Amino acid sequence: RRWGTEEALRRRGAVGLDRLVVRSDRGAPLMTLDYGQLPEGDRKLLAHEHLAILHTLAQDLPPTVELRRGTLVREALREDDGRV
Repeated sequence: RRWGTEEALRRRGAVGLDRLVVRSDRGAPLMTLDYGQLPEGDRKLLAHEHLAILHTLAQDLPPTVELRRGTLVREALREDDGRV
């Protein structure tokens, strides 16, 4: 949300889910994540196609962010104020 991508993803068709169930090949539930148990304001998972999410993140980054694809990051650099 802080990056402003939540609304951009919704405009592009992302769907809010209140729970996620992983099922076996026969349909039996193996694991359930109930997002309704999370704190108020975070009780939904926003779901979309992987490439749509990547495109949205890249397209809606603020001008202060430089996107580099295929770059190996060995460690994050931090400023004295904790900013990465």
